[in-house]
Amino acid sequence: MNMATDPIYINCSVKYDDFVEISKYVGTCLYMIPGVLLHIFILKTVLYSQRKIFRNNSFFRIFVTDSVVSIILLVWDISFSRLTAFIPPLCNVLSPLFVMPNLFLKVYYCTYNHARMAKSVGQILMVLNRMCCVMWPMSYEKVRMSVRGYPTINFQIWNRFSLATVFLIILVPFAGTWNLYLSPRMYLLPSYGGFFVTYVKYVEWASLSKFQSIYIMTALAFTLVCTSISLYKLIILPDRVKTAEKSLCLVSAFYSLAFIVVTASQICSDNDSNKFPTVQTSMDSTKI
Repeated sequence: MNMATDPIYINCSVKYDDFVEISKYVGTCLYMIPGVLLHIFILKTVLYSQRKIFRNNSFFRIFVTDSVVSIILLVWDISFSRLTAFIPPLCNVLSPLFVMPNLFLKVYYCTYNHARMAKSVGQILMVLNRMCCVMWPMSYEKVRMSVRGYPTINFQIWNRFSLATVFLIILVPFAGTWNLYLSPRMYLLPSYGGFFVTYVKYVEWASLSKFQSIYIMTALAFTLVCTSISLYKLIILPDRVKTAEKSLCLVSAFYSLAFIVVTASQICSDNDSNKFPTVQTSMDSTKI
């Protein structure tokens, strides 16, 4: 069997109750759709209606980029991932469309997993930004450097390189998703009453789950360390931090807590997905 070119069929499970599975999908939409709307409202506020207030704040530039990434993830979840996994009647209708190598599956799988890793990068930059704010409250936007014989130079680190942080969020995930872009095809495997997408690995050792774990655990470590330092500094030096910056730090701490919860759920979900059977050939294994 040639995994790159041959048709791959799946048998849709009939063990799951349609009403229960559809209820799961509706339940996820009840919080995902408001999430999309809230992120759109954030983008409208920061980029348009209150642009003069937020345009010089490095934290909100990172936050806006993270919001765009979140919208991509939520839209894919609502329109495809959860839809095809939790609505059994769609399985027999849609799965025949993807038995052959399909560009749509590749676009979906690459952008979805790229966005997941971009969330980790954005989280690292946000907690670093807030930690710098608390540790150097009067000058965290700049670092003073003096060289013998030359005048003191002010480098506005976060503001000056805020565009670079956007590119980091976009580009760094390529270090973890390159094997997806090189993959000869994406294909379907049964999941609950529907199906999910997986891929044929171009490089055997470079599994997606391995890179996702590296990104998530790195972001988690940064989150725990930076948030702990930020909260500690806020407690022992409450008067040195502006009220607005203090509010941002508390928001960042709450955001970090949410990231930890989501990270835990993703790890559990990834462990569960590894229990599903995978298609194998004599040449390679396609388990992610």
